Order: sequence, then structure tokens, then C-alpha cells
Amino acid sequence: MRGIYAKFGGVDRHFLLTIGTIGELETERDTSVLEIARRVFTGRVMIADVEAVLRLSLVGGGVSPVQARALVEAHLTDAALLDPAGAVALVVRIFEELCYGPMGLDKIDPDAGKPRAESPKNSRSASSTVKAQSSAGRRRKSKK
Repeated sequence: MRGIYAKFGGVDRHFLLTIGTIGELETERDTSVLEIARRVFTGRVMIADVEAVLRLSLVGGGVSPVQARALVEAHLTDAALLDPAGAVALVVRIFEELCYGPMGLDKIDPDAGKPRAESPKNSRSASSTVKAQSSAGRRRKSKK
């Protein structure tokens, strides 16, 4: 089954963004799921994004909306937000699965996140071709 399983509130839970919960997420956050994913992946995620993604992915994973809201309210704490393996990391994993599938980006592209070598086209090194100087720079003033 799609989605991810992760501990939340001390219990393994199923997190899944479905078409229905994605629609709710977009309506609630007044932006596209891709914009939220961009914020998540660039470290500009908002607390309201984290709360909504966790709650709605719990609903997509089979938890009732009332229970999902109560779980997120109880377990989305300052400590959970600051923990490197906490709530924000969980939201990153949810979006990785949504965007890249169960294998994740690192399995699809082993070089994901690594710096790429500059292509010659974009290189800032000296060009292999020398540009001809214009004749204007070589003119001498005549002595009169």
C-alpha cells in the first residue's frame, strides 16, 4: 500500500495523501500541493503546513478526521518540531513518497542532493576561444 508508516504519538501510524486529502489540503492552505512541497523541500515550510499535512495524511491513512485532529493537537509540540527526526522530517518523508514513490528520490537518482559538475556551457572558467579585440581599442591618435 502507498504511503508511509511512522511513529507518531508513540504508535506506528499510516500516513497517506490521497486525491481527496490533497484537495482538502489545497483548499485549507489556499495554495497548490506543489507549492507546499516546494516549501517543504526548501526548508521554508510553515507550521500550519506541517499541521495540515500531518492531519490530512493521517485521515488518508485511515484515521477519522476527529481523531486525526486530536492526535496532531496532542503530539505536534515544540519538541516534535525541533527534533531532527520529528514532525518536519515526517512531512518531508510524506512528500518524498508522494512525489517520488516508495523508493524515494535517493533510489531514483543516487546523485540527488549532491553538487553537480558545471557544464562547459555554464562554466565560469576562461573560454577556449579567444575573442578578437575590436579595432577601436588599437587605434592610435595621429600626431599633428
